[in-house]
Amino acid sequence: FAEALRALSGQVGKETPTLSVGIAIGHLLEPRGRLLDLARAAEKLAKGVKFKDKAQQRDGVALILEPHSGATIEVRDRWDNKPDERFAKWVDVHLNDLLPDKAVYDLREAAWELAWAQKGHAHLIECETRRILSRKQAARGKEQVTKDLRNKLADEAKRLGLATLANELLIARRLAEAAAQAQGRLAKT
Repeated sequence: FAEALRALSGQVGKETPTLSVGIAIGHLLEPRGRLLDLARAAEKLAKGVKFKDKAQQRDGVALILEPHSGATIEVRDRWDNKPDERFAKWVDVHLNDLLPDKAVYDLREAAWELAWAQKGHAHLIECETRRILSRKQAARGKEQVTKDLRNKLADEAKRLGLATLANELLIARRLAEAAAQAQGRLAKT
C-alpha cells in the first residue's frame, strides 16, 4: 500500500499521501453519541497530533477500547511498524490459548510499577517481562508459556514499552473473544 502511494505521489508531484485510521470499540449499550466521540478520539490519536516530532505524526493506526466497565485502553503505532501484523499475532496467541489472561494483567501492573524505567532501562523491562512470563502456565494451566513466545514478548516490551505491549495484548484479547464468537466457538472462561 505504501509503495502504491509513493508511486502515485511521484505521478502527481506531491508529497506521499498518508493513511491514518482510528478504530473505536465500545459496548453495545453505550449511547451512540458516546461511541461517535470515541471514534473521533481514535481518529485524532491515529493522526498523532500530540507528537511534536513530525515523523511520528500521521500515517498511524489507533485502537481505543472502552468496555462497559473498566478502564479505557488506547494504543497507537505507525503503519511502517506493522501494528496490523502484531495484532494478528496477538489475537492468534489468545485464540490458541498460548498466553493466560492473568499474564497480561501482570505485565500491565509491572508497567505501572516500572514506569520510571521506561527510558534508558530497556534491559530491565525485558528481564521483568521474561520473569513474569516464565512463571505463567498456558493452555489453562496445562503447559508453560513457550520460550519462543516469552522471547517475542520480551523483545516487544523492550521495543514498544511494557505498557504499550500490555495494552495491545488486552485489546487483542477482546478481539480474540469476538473472533471466537464469530467462528461459533465459545470464548474461554
